[in-house]
Amino acid sequence: MNKKHYKRLCSTLWVTVLLVISAYFFIDAISSGMHFYADPSDVGTRSVSHIGGKVKEGSIQRKDNHYLFQVYDQNNTIQVSFDGTLPPLFKEDRMVVLIGGMQDDTFVAKRVYAKHDEYYRSGVES
Repeated sequence: MNKKHYKRLCSTLWVTVLLVISAYFFIDAISSGMHFYADPSDVGTRSVSHIGGKVKEGSIQRKDNHYLFQVYDQNNTIQVSFDGTLPPLFKEDRMVVLIGGMQDDTFVAKRVYAKHDEYYRSGVES
C-alpha cells in the first residue's frame, strides 16, 4: 500500500467514525425528545415539568375559573390545580398533558392539553 492509499483509507475511517458518532447523538436526542411528558408515577422520583395521564372520574372540582382534579396512571395519582380555561375536549377518563410544576403535593398546571385523536390541544387558541 502506498502513501496515497494509506491517506485515503485513514480519511475514510475518520469520516466513518464521525458519522457513527453523529448518528449516535442524533438518535439519542430524538429518543429523549420522544418522551414529551412524565407519568404521575415519575413525579416522586425526579423533577418534572410535563405530566401526562388520564383524568380520574369524579375528581373534577370547579370554582369560578379554578379547577382541581386528579391525573393517574397504572401506579399513581396526583392532585392538579389549574387556573384558566380548559380545552373543550377535557373530560373525565381522557388523556391530558400538563405543563407546570410541583408545589407541595399538588401539580400546579400552567397549560392543559387534552388529547384529540393523536394530537393534544390546549384551551387557548394561538
